[in-house]
Amino acid sequence: MDEADLAAVGGELLCPSCQAAASRAARKQDPITASGLTPAPPRPTQPAAAHTVATPHLARRILDDAVAWSRGRWWWARLPLLVFFAYMLARHLGDQDYRGLFGGINLAIHEWGHFVFRPFGEFLCVAGGTILQCLAPIIAMAVFWRQRDYFAILLCLGWLGINFFEVATYMADARARELPLVAPGVGAVEPGDDTVGHDWNFLLGRLGLLVHDRQLAACTRVLATGTMLLFLIPGGFLVWRMWRTRNERPDGPAAGEI
Repeated sequence: MDEADLAAVGGELLCPSCQAAASRAARKQDPITASGLTPAPPRPTQPAAAHTVATPHLARRILDDAVAWSRGRWWWARLPLLVFFAYMLARHLGDQDYRGLFGGINLAIHEWGHFVFRPFGEFLCVAGGTILQCLAPIIAMAVFWRQRDYFAILLCLGWLGINFFEVATYMADARARELPLVAPGVGAVEPGDDTVGHDWNFLLGRLGLLVHDRQLAACTRVLATGTMLLFLIPGGFLVWRMWRTRNERPDGPAAGEI
């Protein structure tokens, strides 16, 4: 027995046969140590990256791009629109029956909506006026998004808010039916005349919500106010940025446009 064998069995002096048996058992339990081999050192862990660049969130990238887009744009061409929409918001909040410059445009789109959705059944035909009326600003937003015109995108939000105010006025009249109604080929009819059906009287009646017409209208007016503020506040910021950078060259491929 050599010293390695003695060490493998704890260094005790045994008879040769016992030492050989104990040595074999020790090699089976820990073959690397018992054989005298040096265990391999642990592999060094890879050092962490010195600096990881975080990808900005989508909202942050859009904000940065909008700020860059506003550089050097014509602030004076957009400020009147901002002021006018602020005026319309004040009027809508003060008078539920107020209909501004967009009233005629929205009414025409509303009536076209009934024709567009007529093939989809009576309920959607009646609801189609409101659907297309509110869908038109969203479609316009998609068009301006492709053109990278951030102020026009926000302006469409203001237009959508005006539509919500008009929908709320119509909705609140569902039971009372006091508003004069207009239909293509018929013209204006007196309140309560069944010649022209009342959209929201029909829709809320079908849904069993007719008794809640004023509560639903109030919620829609809150939505309208919030939507218009989504135009006025960010739109005001962009106009302010345009004024601050009025002596700089417009950014991006749209340079030369207002």
